[in-house]
Amino acid sequence: MKVSSQKNYNLSFNARLLSQWRCCNAKNKIKNVSIVAIEKKDLPFIEKFVKYIKNLKIDNSITKEIMNDSSKTMLEILKSNIFGAKKIKIYIATYDEIPCGIFIANIPKSSSSNKGIVYSSRHNPAKKETEIDWLVTWKPTGNENIKGIGKALVGEYFRTVKKDKFRDVFVRSDIPEKSFAKNFYEHLGFERFSEKRLKLSNKNSAQCLVHDFSSDSNDETIPMIITRKNLEKTAEKLSTTMRRQEFVQKSE
Repeated sequence: MKVSSQKNYNLSFNARLLSQWRCCNAKNKIKNVSIVAIEKKDLPFIEKFVKYIKNLKIDNSITKEIMNDSSKTMLEILKSNIFGAKKIKIYIATYDEIPCGIFIANIPKSSSSNKGIVYSSRHNPAKKETEIDWLVTWKPTGNENIKGIGKALVGEYFRTVKKDKFRDVFVRSDIPEKSFAKNFYEHLGFERFSEKRLKLSNKNSAQCLVHDFSSDSNDETIPMIITRKNLEKTAEKLSTTMRRQEFVQKSE
């Protein structure tokens, strides 16, 4: 699938298309969003993509900050050769060939308490626990807001969790004062496992094996988790209600 970023912007490549999801705008007009996987071979594109994201005009400063940080994290992952990288999932959502979302999960982390590699930054995570590391969406063109992009990205990811031998998915959600992230994750089946807000990172947090460009480790987050049973139910529900269509690669 071709991804062109802007019709008048010199940035394009043939991405590996995974699926298409039915989203809609504020007037409930259908807007089909595609999910593409980013791989090592896409490094030249992502090098340009980081600059493209930086130059986009986004009104919400928090959204723009996450866009910049997550795109740079993508680049860092593709340039590295870290242990456990095969399980990392990097997706870009596109509408009419224009990017409108970034998703990154399963970044390997170093845990001093476990003395090994884990996939969740939470202190003493469950053995088969992983984490959604980055998720951000934005308007692909003009002022038209497309609803459901984040759900499509998470829904696509949920379909991979069991195959990668994970059970639970952890996320450090933005606090309600900053975004609607908490409500978004709750609607997907995530639950708070602590009423206490946590710092984005502290001395007990497992540290990413690549620089993740998180702006401030003192930012407050809400720790949330979803179990495999619930996430599989959510994946199935999203696939049905959003009419997911899988792309099947034709053999040559």
